[in-house]
Amino acid sequence: MSTIQATAGAPAAVWVRVFHNNQRTRGVYLHGYETGHTVTEVFTYTTRPQGDTHDLALADEAFELFNIGDDPHFGTPDPRAVDYRGRLNRSLSVGDVLAIDGRFYSCDSSGWRELTEAPPVEQITAPGTTPLY
Repeated sequence: MSTIQATAGAPAAVWVRVFHNNQRTRGVYLHGYETGHTVTEVFTYTTRPQGDTHDLALADEAFELFNIGDDPHFGTPDPRAVDYRGRLNRSLSVGDVLAIDGRFYSCDSSGWRELTEAPPVEQITAPGTTPLY
């Protein structure tokens, strides 16, 4: 697990990329990402974490952002979440993948697992998945 550190008093910007798993079987929601699953890149953004922030904390923030971040019942909607939903993307789910400054993590049924290599990207349009490019 990597740590992002602030330099010269200002936090470094962190690039976060969001990928939906293209595997459409029920098992992906139980077992998560498996080697060989292809993913579609659906969103990207930068964030400026406060102080020393671990990748897993950033992943948890992304999970919350893309599950409830656009819902006014949970506070002021985050423009990134509104944009994500405006692109007709579904909630971030088990089996999906995040890249945080080039390090990849899969969403598991309980937390995040660091991947040893980038998943293969295959841009596929499907209900709830709108390719970024």
